[in-house]
Amino acid sequence: FIAAVMMFGSSGIVASTLPLSAFEVCLMRLIIGALFMGLIFVVTRQQLPRHIGRRQYLFVALSGACLGLAMMTIFAAYRLLGVGLGAVLAATAPVITMALSPLLFKERLRLPVVVRFAIVVGGLLLLNASALEGTLSVPGILMGLAAAASTAGMVIFNKLARDITGIPCTTIQLATAVAVALAVAAAGEGFAFIGRIPLSSWPTVIALGAVFTALAYFLYYRAIDQLPMQTVSVCAYAEPLT
Repeated sequence: FIAAVMMFGSSGIVASTLPLSAFEVCLMRLIIGALFMGLIFVVTRQQLPRHIGRRQYLFVALSGACLGLAMMTIFAAYRLLGVGLGAVLAATAPVITMALSPLLFKERLRLPVVVRFAIVVGGLLLLNASALEGTLSVPGILMGLAAAASTAGMVIFNKLARDITGIPCTTIQLATAVAVALAVAAAGEGFAFIGRIPLSSWPTVIALGAVFTALAYFLYYRAIDQLPMQTVSVCAYAEPLT
């Protein structure tokens, strides 16, 4: 799990070398990631489980949709608020999952976990205190909170889909996330930028999608299945640390 979130945290360094906007990077990494997972699904001759109900597939699809929404809304928050405050708002996602863990997964809130959360969130606020100065964008704040809620939904729905794991699970999730991202792109900025990506940038685009998205989310979802929700919530802060 920590390896996965460290890959998420370092993906911004890779993306910064590309001549693309944040939204375009997000869209390309989802497209490449979904194609890469689909290729692995076919090559390894995976099959979708048939003995489980539709509700489990719905949870997986909702988890993927939340992933797509989280990526779209966080970049909108960065654009409207700046990265500092946008990151603070997005970082409330683990707080949401921790708060819901007793209700959804019957996990008892432990005092050491709550104390660690308070320390980490306080540290994020201190690091980004300057972002709180000046006029704040209400749409930006809403986008940041939507990103946090979407991220929490992604984790919770994945945890509820107990009977679909591994490559099939990640393939469905990335495919659903791409569908959401494509719908947003079609309604807004469009796809003309793809033809303008320099040939020299394509290896980085492919690496960002295949390694920092497909592989990272494969590890991420597999780990969530094996960890308590409160552990997931605390260790998720390895991403901003990275």
